[in-house]
Amino acid sequence: MILYDFLIFLFSLVILIKGSDFFVEHSAKLARRIGVSEFVIGLTLISIGTSLPELATSISASFSKESGLIIGNIVGSNVANIGLVIAIGTLLFVIKTKEKIFIRDSKFLVVITLLFVILSIDGVISFIDATLFLIIFAFYLIHLFGAKEEQKEIYYKKLSKRELKKDLTKSILFILLGILGLYFGAGLLIPSAINIAKFFKVPTEIIGVILIAIGTSLPELFVTITAARKNLEKILVGNIIGSNISNLLLIIGISGVINPIKVSNFALIYLMPFMFVMTILFFIYIRKNWSARLMQGISLLALYLIFILGLFFIK
Repeated sequence: MILYDFLIFLFSLVILIKGSDFFVEHSAKLARRIGVSEFVIGLTLISIGTSLPELATSISASFSKESGLIIGNIVGSNVANIGLVIAIGTLLFVIKTKEKIFIRDSKFLVVITLLFVILSIDGVISFIDATLFLIIFAFYLIHLFGAKEEQKEIYYKKLSKRELKKDLTKSILFILLGILGLYFGAGLLIPSAINIAKFFKVPTEIIGVILIAIGTSLPELFVTITAARKNLEKILVGNIIGSNISNLLLIIGISGVINPIKVSNFALIYLMPFMFVMTILFFIYIRKNWSARLMQGISLLALYLIFILGLFFIK
């Protein structure tokens, strides 16, 4: 029975990742038709798109009132994005973060991470807390698109009306296919994750942090490696900053509006402080322009391994 749950879990992860891939690729094509900058694409469409597996699984978990999976998934994904995804990108490629927009948005990430921790101290992310997150996210997007640093750029040559219609129709179909993949993938993932947690008699937070968080962070990892190879630091760093912001504001916001999210003492004492420390470290490295990339990459990866090992010892 447990083998069946593991197979379903892996199958649902593949569907989630492929669904998000379809959504990101063809949403980006639509965005480029109207002309937006690389950083905006990385910070919005790609970051939100690569967060879709987290969103889909968190919404499904919220309807099932599995708060542990939501917290484990979001906190685990944010830690994995910095300690695993960015660390690997830093070890393999040179990352330059001179632009002011990197400091601005990573500073914003630190602030909302702290807000998330503070609002969790009472043991629950309430409807009001979740609504606040969604309002902040909406204002953040409005500010982002209105900022001077992200002026629009035209990417594609002009097409005939027939070619444009064909191109847009194809993109919309793939976007819908991606959404269906996310919906069914999440629907399969949550029950199998719960069964695995019950079989091994471990809290759902640990399943969320390890299995779901790492699995749903794979799109960010693929985007990071691809962007780094093509020297697209703006998309690379923007994707991680935007993904972590989306996880906290959008995903926690939507999940908390559906049902209040209970926060365990384990999450308050261990998971959230670790996430905050990693976020601060990420911000410091960005401000230093990633000058000693090898040392910084190793330090982030080492902290992530300590985080994973600590799950079992502390719990």
